[in-house]
Amino acid sequence: MQLQFDKTPVNDFCELVNQYPIGELRKPTRSTVPLLSFWRDTNVHFAWLLKNWNYAPAAGDKACFEFTVSSARSDNRPSHTDLMFISETLAVAVEGKWSEPRYPEVKDWLNESKYSNTHKVLEHWLGLIGRKTNQSLPSPSFGGIVYQMLHRTASVCSLPAPAVHVVYHCFGLDHKKAKSYAADLSALNSLLGKPANLRFFLLTTPLSKTEMFYLLEEEVGDLRRVDEADAAEEKVRTRLKQGGLFEFGDSKIVAM
Repeated sequence: MQLQFDKTPVNDFCELVNQYPIGELRKPTRSTVPLLSFWRDTNVHFAWLLKNWNYAPAAGDKACFEFTVSSARSDNRPSHTDLMFISETLAVAVEGKWSEPRYPEVKDWLNESKYSNTHKVLEHWLGLIGRKTNQSLPSPSFGGIVYQMLHRTASVCSLPAPAVHVVYHCFGLDHKKAKSYAADLSALNSLLGKPANLRFFLLTTPLSKTEMFYLLEEEVGDLRRVDEADAAEEKVRTRLKQGGLFEFGDSKIVAM
């Protein structure tokens, strides 16, 4: 499988980590850290994921980290998906979650966003989804949907693969948060009419922090207290490349 950072091929995991821009790995508690730690074994985990859907890995498959899809206007920030698997027959958007809170709903994002063209952006997202699922999607119906979830769905729907999936990959999830993510994914799936070529999944992976993680957390805290943010981030990158920050349990995937 070809590893990529967005559209740029990389030779290995260490080169991939180095591609992340300054500021993206400031703290070891960001969800990017367990996501990268887990998916460093890309071929193994992707083969397991595909087996759940009766697909098999194929030559030419790509694993694209921080995959971007253009927004409604060229001067708007593009959509960034944590990990996008791309093949001829299937595209899978993977969004990593760990400790962060729930994102705002579309109605709140429309009212609070700093951008002036949020309604056009929303129409752009819904247009991408509608073209993939062959339906017209009126924007007022989506006010109660988590806006990031809609964003990720639009991104995977922009790809030419005939089948597309959205996977929320949650680490160390408690029961309350699991129910919340499942409810949000199910709400979007139901609102779209449960299209056959667009499916939603909740992937949960138990996680335990290792001694190396706690040591890293202490080192980063010490550096940040003396305003050495860049040095702190370099610590996170180095430890990520070394591995061993977490012990992962058996993953489970549930269709919405």
